[in-house]
Order: sequence, then structure tokens, then C-alpha cells
Amino acid sequence: MEELHVTAGKELIREGDDNYGFYVIGMGEYEIRTVSSGVESVKRVNSGTFGELTLLHNQNSRSTVTAKTNGKLYSLDRNDFRKIVTKTTHELRKNLEEIINKVPLLKDLTEFDKLKVADVLELINFSDGDVIVKEGECSDGVYLVVHGSVKIVEKTDSGRKELTVGSGEHFGELPASKPASACKSAVAVGQTKVAFLKAEAYERLMGPCLKVLKKNPSHSRKPATNL
Repeated sequence: MEELHVTAGKELIREGDDNYGFYVIGMGEYEIRTVSSGVESVKRVNSGTFGELTLLHNQNSRSTVTAKTNGKLYSLDRNDFRKIVTKTTHELRKNLEEIINKVPLLKDLTEFDKLKVADVLELINFSDGDVIVKEGECSDGVYLVVHGSVKIVEKTDSGRKELTVGSGEHFGELPASKPASACKSAVAVGQTKVAFLKAEAYERLMGPCLKVLKKNPSHSRKPATNL
């Protein structure tokens, strides 16, 4: 990334212009002025990033960004930004496909259908101790662990049963794979990222998957965890 030193009053992005950069704030305070439906909003920031939405969506800037103090930025031009985003997206998709291949309910889908699943997955970050699924409240989909780990807890007649699932593993239920046992709780262990496949999205997009289940009925009886 290129290091830029800016002075107070410097206009970095103008509304309506074709933005050519992505900026990470190193030092200083910056004003972001946006007009939406005739209403102007103004906010000041001294950390974070700006410029990425214009580049991601290939559209003219909707905001004007001005340095309010002297400061320092780190920037990437459009081409370098897109190369990084493309590489990161490709690596993430490959990782998600590898995890999908480990889910009994999904592994027998065609490669095309697996791509469709990867496209509708919602990435969610959790901190240590965050409750992902509350005890007694069944999840409405399957969670694929991208990195980190999750502790699954189930109450039984003899006490509590625990299992930890890590990167590349999964937990939760889809309509065709709900176990008869009581729903379990799930808690993040450390910084954890999961990819969530909503049951609703599954039902909408994965009609072919139901045909797979009819051919492989044993898959529908396997819970998403081995508790």
C-alpha cells in the first residue's frame, strides 16, 4: 500500500466522481458527507477505511471525503484493490467448498449446486464466549466453521454432554436433517468465523438436494454433530 500524508482541507473523494482508491486511515480526522434522497448526513472518523464501496460496486462515489486535520493514509488503487478482493474471494470460496464437501447433506450435490450454496452462505464473526445458538432454541440452518472453534453442549438425563467442533466442521440442522434429540447450545471458543446456511435459502435454492436425499435417505438421518 502507498503511504500518503495529507493536510487539513484536502478533498480525497468527491461525490459523483469515479473513485480510484481505497483508503485506510493511519492518522487524522476525516469528514464523510453523503446526500441520500435529498437528505445530507455528515460524520467524522479517525479510524477505519473508506472508498471500498465505490470500487466493489463499480459506481460513482456517493460521498465527499475531506481531511479535517493533517493526517496519514494508506491507499490502494482500483486495480490492486480488485486483485486482492478477487484473490481473497477465490480463496474463501475454495475453503467453503471444502467444508461443504464434509457435510453429509450437501457433499453429494453437483459442483454447480455447491457453488450455489457457497454464494448464499452468510459469514458471521463471533468473539470468545458469544452464544451462537441458545440452549433449547433450534438453529434454523447449518453453521460451517471457517476458522476458530465452537463448543456444543447438550443436556442429557445423565448430565451435560460437550463436543468441540473446529475449522472445517459444522453444526446445526436443516429441515431434512433435524435429529430427534433436543436442540443443543453452541458457544464460540476464541475468535471464530462461521458461514451460515439458512434453511430458507436452502429450501429456495437447493431443490436438487432433496432429490439427492431421496436417493441417499441415510443422509437425512445424520445430525450435524455427533453428540
